[in-house]
Amino acid sequence: FDVHVADVFKPLSVGATIVVARDIFRIPPVDVISTLPNKIAVAKVPKALKVIIFTGEGITESCVRPIPVTTRTINIFGATEFFDATAKEID
Repeated sequence: FDVHVADVFKPLSVGATIVVARDIFRIPPVDVISTLPNKIAVAKVPKALKVIIFTGEGITESCVRPIPVTTRTINIFGATEFFDATAKEID
């Protein structure tokens, strides 16, 4: 299975709602976004967003610059796109 299977079924198992969006910044207000870092680098991140989970590629300073200090930021990374091996909260 692809790593995104867990991204879908974990939230659903606790009653959360999943929004699958073509453009992550044209969706209804959400608490958590899981996305590639380069998508955030060019966006205005809503101040109400509680958590951003980065996965799939390396993080640069331009990726974290637009994130409000009140938003929890987590980098999840694996040796391949098929699994997540490590997770680190970014201060």
